[in-house]
Amino acid sequence: MKPKPIPLSQTELETLFDYNPETGVLKHKHRLSASAQWNSRFAGKEAGWLQPDNGYIFISIHYRRYRAHRVIYKLFYGIEPTEIDHINGDRADNRITNLRVVNRKQNTKNQKKRSNNTSGVTGITFDNRGLPKPWRAKWHDENGKQRSKYFKTKEEACEYREMRILSLGYSKNHGKR
Repeated sequence: MKPKPIPLSQTELETLFDYNPETGVLKHKHRLSASAQWNSRFAGKEAGWLQPDNGYIFISIHYRRYRAHRVIYKLFYGIEPTEIDHINGDRADNRITNLRVVNRKQNTKNQKKRSNNTSGVTGITFDNRGLPKPWRAKWHDENGKQRSKYFKTKEEACEYREMRILSLGYSKNHGKR
């Protein structure tokens, strides 16, 4: 899903927000056009709120909400890429060194472990049909096609999958958090 564009230019964003690239914190600036009440309540204070269900910080601009990392990227670089990845996987960590432009395929190679994972390891499943090699390692190849291989032990499956995904450019953090 393509994100909605931020309606302001980099220059306009610079009049509204101060950004600290070392901490990733975005703060409201004092606004001449705003009421004294607004300035006393918001100016100099951290902008946005943490959405607990997905871990992103959101910012309100003209009564519409935007993900803070997208606002920050446009504020810092002046561009608005379709995909921005949080390198360390922490969606609330908006330091500029933690944000990178990626495509969808690259972004999925830095995913956290899914909540419905039952083996405890991303890409490893147990097949209880009585097979001689019940542990299955799954990954996607360079063309996006799902591949798999079966092993006698979970450890063998984990070791093999780790070797495969690192050779395909997956992040070392993929499935670890």
